[in-house]
Amino acid sequence: MKKRIWILTTVLMLAAAACSACSDSEFEEIQAVLEDEEAEEPEEPVETVEDAEEPEVNENAGPESSETGPESSETGPESAETEPESTDMGAGGSALCIDTVTLDGESVNTGDIFSKNKFTVVNVWASWCGPCVSEIPELGAMNGELEDKGCGIVGMLIDGDDPMGLKDAKAILSESSATYTNVVCPGTVLDALEIQTVPTTFFVDSKGNLAGETVHGVAPELYLETVNSLLSTE
Repeated sequence: MKKRIWILTTVLMLAAAACSACSDSEFEEIQAVLEDEEAEEPEEPVETVEDAEEPEVNENAGPESSETGPESSETGPESAETEPESTDMGAGGSALCIDTVTLDGESVNTGDIFSKNKFTVVNVWASWCGPCVSEIPELGAMNGELEDKGCGIVGMLIDGDDPMGLKDAKAILSESSATYTNVVCPGTVLDALEIQTVPTTFFVDSKGNLAGETVHGVAPELYLETVNSLLSTE
């Protein structure tokens, strides 16, 4: 349509150039024709945001979640358990239950010894301790009486790792005719039970649990009284 108007305009200009004597009425007629042509031309629609084609939405697709599950700050237990560090503690209810050796070098677990007795007197001593040495003959004699009651005595030598201490201890026991079991006492027992003086005497049941009152110092008669008291409460 615009091309047609342009052509008519061109013709009009040529006609005007050819005949400058054209009347005003003729020119007005041509002008009216041009205006009618412009009026007939439809306006091109203007696209708005509302008229724009909307994008297709996939109704089957769910909304995409931007949230992620919270990270767990907790870690679960490892599938394979870590092996505990090896210690010289054996099975039993207290730090007195240990894997150790007798004064003759034989491997032994004190928990196994305790399990054979209703109650056991555990006497911690040292070869260089005069009071410790002085009560050993009485402990040797007491052991027989305790055995008759299903109980016993175990000596724990704190200087058994020293060759000289071990030698002296064996000589002391031999001279005293004491035959109850004596074992080497490691430092772990001293630390665990906070033993600061010798002799120190403990009492344990058949499971190695501490029983009765711990005695510090020489007191053989009190040891026997404690065992009898424990037996009376069974």
